[in-house]
Amino acid sequence: MDFFSGVVVFTAIWWIVIFMVLPMNMGAPEKDVKGAMPGAPQQANIRKKLVVTTGVTVVLWVIVYSLIKLEVFPFFR
Repeated sequence: MDFFSGVVVFTAIWWIVIFMVLPMNMGAPEKDVKGAMPGAPQQANIRKKLVVTTGVTVVLWVIVYSLIKLEVFPFFR
């Protein structure tokens, strides 16, 4: 896998993981806040979710890279 392919695979995995991580630990506020949507979360924790997403993506990317280098998927040559 060359550098460009690695970046593309990493980006694809990252987007899949971010959409799985975003809904985690979301809770609506206990009382309504004036000017806010009723379903808006009180704390979104975006920075934490981005760090978790990147960490999980690195692990998954290393697994995918290893499988490709071991030629488990022979169509990637």
